[in-house]
Parts: sequence; C-alpha cells; structure tokens
Amino acid sequence: MYALRFAGYTVTTVFADVAIEEAIRRSDEAYRRGEEEYRRGRGYGGRSIPADAIRALAGPAAVDARTGSGGRPARAGLASRRTSAARWPCRAAP
Repeated sequence: MYALRFAGYTVTTVFADVAIEEAIRRSDEAYRRGEEEYRRGRGYGGRSIPADAIRALAGPAAVDARTGSGGRPARAGLASRRTSAARWPCRAAP
C-alpha cells in the first residue's frame, strides 16, 4: 500500500464481517459465475474454494494465529495496517 500512496493514490481499506455460511455461499456463487463466463468464452473460469477451507480460515486456531489472541482479525490483528490506508471503514456485511 505504501507504493500506491507514494505514487499519489488514495488507499481505502474496507473490512466486512461475514458469517461463515454466507462466505461459503458467496464463494460457491462466484465459482459458478466464473465457470459460466468461461463456457461463454470470457474469463479464465471459476476458482473453487472448499467449504472446509473457509471454515478452517474462520476457526479459532486461525484467528489466534492471525491476531495473537482470540479477537476479531479485521479489528485486532490488522490494526497495524491503518497507518498505510487513508480511510479505514469497518462494517458488517449485508
């Protein structure tokens, strides 16, 4: 992000809390859209992310590894990135 700011860009970082099952649904939906686009001759196809992988990334062990505690990674472990972003909104995803 520092390179972008140095080049004159304004960097905005947005983190959203999404329920695990919603993240799985959205990932599957994005994969299917990508595959449909590929079949129509556009893009490179979808990228399937297994539901177990998403659950593992959201589990307590992953949070502890990212934050050094049991806190939310978007608010605790990533707080050090605030200095590199011009704006830092944090809100719940719809």
